[in-house]
This record gives sequence, C-alpha cells and structure tokens, in this order.
Amino acid sequence: MEIENENEETQEYIDALKFSAESLHSLINDILDYNKIEAGKINLESTEFSLIDLLKNICESFKYKASSKEVRLILQVGDHTPDRIMGDPTRLTQIFNNLVGNALKFTHEGNVTIAASLKGITDDAAVVSFVVSDTGIGIPQEKLDEIFEDYEQASRETTRKYGGTGLGLAITKKLIELHQSSIHVHSVEDVGTQFSFDIEFKINDSMQIFDDTDELDETKNLNNARILVVDDSDMNRLVLKRFFSMWNADCEEARNGYDALDLANKSSFDLILMDLQMDGIDGFETTFQIRKDSAMNKDSRIVAMTAQRASDLYDKVRESAMQDLISKPFEPEDLYLKIKHYLMLDSETT
Repeated sequence: MEIENENEETQEYIDALKFSAESLHSLINDILDYNKIEAGKINLESTEFSLIDLLKNICESFKYKASSKEVRLILQVGDHTPDRIMGDPTRLTQIFNNLVGNALKFTHEGNVTIAASLKGITDDAAVVSFVVSDTGIGIPQEKLDEIFEDYEQASRETTRKYGGTGLGLAITKKLIELHQSSIHVHSVEDVGTQFSFDIEFKINDSMQIFDDTDELDETKNLNNARILVVDDSDMNRLVLKRFFSMWNADCEEARNGYDALDLANKSSFDLILMDLQMDGIDGFETTFQIRKDSAMNKDSRIVAMTAQRASDLYDKVRESAMQDLISKPFEPEDLYLKIKHYLMLDSETT
C-alpha cells in the first residue's frame, strides 16, 4: 500500500515538474519571438500551402484540450474560400495557436469557433477574413485596448487564475501587422469574445476554391445565362469562370477590348462583365464600340469592374451606358447579387 502511495506521489511531482518545464519553455519562446519581431528579424515567407489543411490541423492539435474541458471546437469554412494559396503557414499557425489557445483557456462551456471566408479577389491575390470566437468569460470594455500591450492581461486576478505571460496577443497583433493587416476584438463579459482579421494571400493558376457541396447550390443559380468576362488578367478571368461555373452560367472570356468586340459581333450575351483598365482599348472605349456597332449586344447589360475607388468613377460609368460598377477586390456574394439583379431585369422585360 505504501509503495502505491509513493508511486502516486512521485507521479504528482513528475507532472508538476513537467507542467513547470512546459510553462517555462512557452515563456522563453514567447520572449524570443517578441524580441525577434521588435528587432525586425522576422521576415514572412511566401510558399504554397493548403489553407484548409492548416485550419484542420489547428483544430486537431487542440482537440484533446477542448474535449477535456467539454468545449466544442468548430471549424467553419465559407464557400469559395481559396485553398491553395501563397503565404507563410508557420506564422499563420502561430497566430491561430495563440488565439485558439487563448479562447480555450477562458472558455469553460460552449464553443470555440474558427471561421474563414473569402472577402475579395484581385487579379493575383485573395483576401481571406478570419474569425476566432468563443463563449468564454469575456473582457471588460475598459480593458479591450490594453490586452494587446506587452505582458498585459485583463486583470491581475486573470493572471493569477489562468496564468500566461501576457505576450500571446501582443505577438499575434504584431504578426498580423507584418501581414499588412490589423486585428479587431469584440467582447461582452460572460457572453464571449471575438477576434477578427483579414489577410491577403497571393494566388496562382493552381488555386482551388473550397466548396462544401459537389452539387449546384440552388440559391445561387444563374440559369445558364451567357456571360462575357472582359479582363486582361488571366488570373481574374480564371477565378470568375470558376464562380460562374458553380453558379450555373455559361461564361465566355476576352483578354482585351479587341477580343471582346470580336466576340460581341459573333454571339449574344445576357450580361458583359467589363474591366475598365486594360491595355489597348480600355473598358470605356470597348463599351462605346459595343453600344455603337454590335447588333447582337447593343442593349446587353454591362457591369464594370475596377480596382480604382468606385466613387471616382461611378458617374463616368453611368455616362458610358454601363449599368453598374463592381470594385476589386470583389466579394463573390455582391457580384452574384448584382448579376442576378440585372439578369432578372432582362427576364422581366421579355
């Protein structure tokens, strides 16, 4: 009996030493990382990786901790979120490790959720929105600005009760700033906390778009509409064609204004998506020529696309006999709704 008690006591000492060693290791790593960032010695890498796999691995690594607290760990990936992207998977993992670890630490029941969704796409990049939310103890409103400061937590009581260095959120904030972005927090005491940030990733021709269903989403159905995409960016045309394929539309593409005029004289289109800034003849001149000379598309709906500030161009777009303007990076939902709107107008007048 005494031997069993001695073994239990020895195991308790070993567990205590292990916990102390892990805490010390975490503290040292946090201080080293923070000092590297402060000294400007951390440079972001750019390598191709799977965003979906990275997020799944994050969930897997926290699975035991979440289940031991009887907290549900949820991953939500929005439709059309890019999978194969170019970025720094190591630093992105570090960001999520800090935020998810923090969320689990302060959540005793309910959920911790990681969400990713496509915010917008430019010619060669995708902007992804990330949210880490929990149903934990929350943060007092007067402390929200302080939690990102060095070695700070919400209160001394929090530090005593939950431990930690107070560097995790400071490091996370600086890593996100290295991505030319910023982190935002919303919290209600005894309800939960939400951290959100956007990161722009480079994409290439091998980019895959996440879709949680192999079947057509009936809520996004363009009913075999014929759409002409006019854009001098190969990547932009590729991405748009993929969206229209998922939305059940027949998409033709033109790499410049001259090709667009040629196609407009050969086939009729329900809608033309027109980039305004192109080499050769721009979108304004291409639209003018279509309205003037194309018997088949003289009255087709034309929606402009631009990376410039929309407010500076909206009047000119209207004067050029285009129906509307979409800004880059465009949000897929906004693009779909505008196109659906103008297609429905056409069907109502026929």
